Amino acid sequence: MIVSGRNMVKDDVKILYKKLYSSAKGNQQILIHDIPDQRYITFKGNGSRNIRLIRDLSGFGQLFVSFNRIRYYTVLEMMKNFTMGSIEIEWGDPQGAGNDYTIMLWVPDYVTEEHLKYAMLDKLGRDDHPIDLITKPSGQYAQYLHVGAYDDFLENAGSIKEKLIDMGYELVGNFKEMYMNHTNINWPDQLKIYFRQAIRKHT
Repeated sequence: MIVSGRNMVKDDVKILYKKLYSSAKGNQQILIHDIPDQRYITFKGNGSRNIRLIRDLSGFGQLFVSFNRIRYYTVLEMMKNFTMGSIEIEWGDPQGAGNDYTIMLWVPDYVTEEHLKYAMLDKLGRDDHPIDLITKPSGQYAQYLHVGAYDDFLENAGSIKEKLIDMGYELVGNFKEMYMNHTNINWPDQLKIYFRQAIRKHT
């Protein structure tokens, strides 16, 4: 159904959750946030942990095509549009050279399985696609904004996890890397990457 006669809504995750995506210097420290449910489209794969070639990872192109086609349907049916946020990845073994990964792109909570189904039918001609729609549950998360080389980010990530444990937190699952600028065109020492780790207090 095409909806008309209403103003277009355009959601931007970096504005909706400004404190979670800000590149201000004040975020270059461990901060604890209460984060609400967040929805993502995701692709799971396995490959080399070379973020300079992140766009060559299997599934990367399909995820972006799906994202844009979903927007087409939300505009057509609901007059709701949304911008693309940061590329977010959860890796398996943080120190592994080749390992499992999950690429994630944020979508608003009005995106449904039906939107994803029709987006992939349009592009693949079938609905047995490799893209998933998931919801990351609300809870406490630790964040840290790293500015600099990726190798230094991995070293800092290890230190941050140790500090969180010393602060009395339990780490829940793997941490997530959120790339705030282009990893393939920016100078290595100018990368901006958020570390985000789900946590809970020891009881």
